[in-house]
Amino acid sequence: MKFNDPAILERAITHTSYSNEINAPSCANNERMEFIGDAVLKLVVCDYLYRQYPNVREGNLTKVLSYVVSDAVLAEHAAEQCLDEAILLGKGEEMTGGRQKVSILAASFESVIAAIYFDQGLPEAARFIISKLGKQIGFAVNHKDRLNFKSLIQEYCVHKFGVSPAYRITAEIGPPHDRVFEVEILIEDKVWGTGSGRSKRDAEQRAARDAVAELEKLEGKSLTCLKT
Repeated sequence: MKFNDPAILERAITHTSYSNEINAPSCANNERMEFIGDAVLKLVVCDYLYRQYPNVREGNLTKVLSYVVSDAVLAEHAAEQCLDEAILLGKGEEMTGGRQKVSILAASFESVIAAIYFDQGLPEAARFIISKLGKQIGFAVNHKDRLNFKSLIQEYCVHKFGVSPAYRITAEIGPPHDRVFEVEILIEDKVWGTGSGRSKRDAEQRAARDAVAELEKLEGKSLTCLKT
């Protein structure tokens, strides 16, 4: 995609660690753009869901939206677009694996959305979002019963083992405004999955997703078939 103002794209891929390192103004990084990109992303996905799936109930639309705009999904798409290679990072963040951090990748994807919105308007931003996330939206609508991994594994564990899974925070990384939580999920004191995210909830969902995948390998079938 060609930008009318290339500088706005550069700002979208500039992490705070880089702008701080070169003593650039606070507006020279993507923090504020992430805020706008998040809002545009949710508006576009909500509008698309409302128009394309008139028979899906509001509660399920909310579940689908939450999944599609989650850090985990956005980070995957950011990596697919090679944003991990393009992000401008400070040396310290680079050394600690910043290019692979879910929070940084997701924020960069949202910031690029904001850049498109500012440079070319909402219709073009919407086209970009749906072109990248349309398949993920369709998947989420068709698998809406499996999107809340925490609920799925909770029901399964109570039925199978008579206990609830436990979540344990193993690390909190970064400053308060850019905190990343690392979490592991335990079932009967055994770790079944790990996850990270910009909130405890996101990190727990990713850990639960790991655990669901491991348990389904063990059982040889979907947990949705086994929990009842």
